Amino acid sequence: MTIPGGWYSTEQDAGEFNVLHTRYGQGGLFFWRDMIPVDPEGNHLADVPSTPEALTDWFTTNPNLTVTEPESVTIGHGIEATTFTFTTAPGALNRDPECPDYPPGAAVCFGLITDPARWDGSWWIASAQATRLYLASIGPDSSPHLLLVAVLGTVEDPSIETDPFVELARIESAVQPILDSLDVSKVTFN
Repeated sequence: MTIPGGWYSTEQDAGEFNVLHTRYGQGGLFFWRDMIPVDPEGNHLADVPSTPEALTDWFTTNPNLTVTEPESVTIGHGIEATTFTFTTAPGALNRDPECPDYPPGAAVCFGLITDPARWDGSWWIASAQATRLYLASIGPDSSPHLLLVAVLGTVEDPSIETDPFVELARIESAVQPILDSLDVSKVTFN
């Protein structure tokens, strides 16, 4: 992929590759593979296969999330993907006493997905965030891998009335050229 000037990465390993910009605070573009969901306490849900279809079904039926209708799209150089946006659902329980207080007095944070082969913990979602997720099957047909691309919009100052979906839209337009340049045709897996 082509990454324009001003963007940087804090993680480039087998578990995650991220692309960040100081203009978007904790928001950014995250690339993972072969993730599985976790329950709100972080316990692995190994009975959900690591496929675009299974994870889309899990996200859209998760009572702790508010999820848009999934859509089929093509990203990058011919990567067929399913995409949707999500945030925490009203009534979801907070699992983190340090969760950013947004909306004020109703903060919610909980574990969502993990890479059981490379991570000790899980990736958490917060009520101060809105995420667009792209799920695709990549690699050889005989041994496909799940690619997850997350665009994360985060309210940085909970004292200011800001909608996480406004932040998501702002960062989505900024990362679109990076997504458009994504090419996995020469990626090898070990």
